[in-house]
Amino acid sequence: DNHSGATLRRGANAHMTPSDLTVAIPTAGRPEMCRRALESVRRREHTSGLVIDVIVVEQNDVPDYEIPEWFTVIWLTTARRSASHARNIALERTRSSTVLFLDDDAELGDDIGALVGHHRTAGAVVTCGQVRFEGGPTSKRRT
Repeated sequence: DNHSGATLRRGANAHMTPSDLTVAIPTAGRPEMCRRALESVRRREHTSGLVIDVIVVEQNDVPDYEIPEWFTVIWLTTARRSASHARNIALERTRSSTVLFLDDDAELGDDIGALVGHHRTAGAVVTCGQVRFEGGPTSKRRT
């Protein structure tokens, strides 16, 4: 199953320059969570100085909610409900050499600029950042 639909939304922050980072967000009918993830990307774009593209892959045939109009978002749909499949669809459409996979129930951290800088300086193929859980001081590092 390939993606069945694509919508490119251009808002006030639409840009034609190459992006520093593509954030790929797989989602499946969770509009409020996805909107929160998108808002976190918008905040980090403003504070980090990075040019960020966003690709959202909705795992329903047709999203049943409005697509946000904030900035450039490539919105794809697929009938196949699989986060890994959705990530692969996003990879096919990315324009940048650095891709971050962000779950729809997560938020982009304020250290994204440093993480991307470290990734480039190290010449890394894969870089993992810290995962912070709400509701307490617990944090885990994925490797």
